[in-house]
Amino acid sequence: MPPSAPNKIATWKWPAGSTQSEAMLQLTEVLNAYPQEGQDKIDGGGWSVVEKSDFSARVEFKSSGKGFMAKAFNGGQPYTDDFEFSVENDGVCVRSSARVGDGDFGVNAKRVNYFASALSKKGWDAKPVKAQ
Repeated sequence: MPPSAPNKIATWKWPAGSTQSEAMLQLTEVLNAYPQEGQDKIDGGGWSVVEKSDFSARVEFKSSGKGFMAKAFNGGQPYTDDFEFSVENDGVCVRSSARVGDGDFGVNAKRVNYFASALSKKGWDAKPVKAQ
């Protein structure tokens, strides 16, 4: 069976009257507020920003490596997922994906929805996604 199609994340829109720089600042604030110990039983291995520019970033999130899937299928090593965002002229493009396998048990959707919810509270139009 082929892997499922990636979940399409709608472009996030910052509040009217804000600039690209202000949008990047708010994204960075929300990212920095994400707990290193993870949330909702995911990302127990922490996260780190591995690439950053004035208007984009790529973040690596790691599982704890202690779960059944990591022990059974990944030699006890943590799984690494990538989360990327790019602040464009008309909104923010977002991508979140697992590096290994063809399913992630909804982990990336939980992470995206954490950020979408935090930004929505700041007046953004950031739609949640459904887990696949």
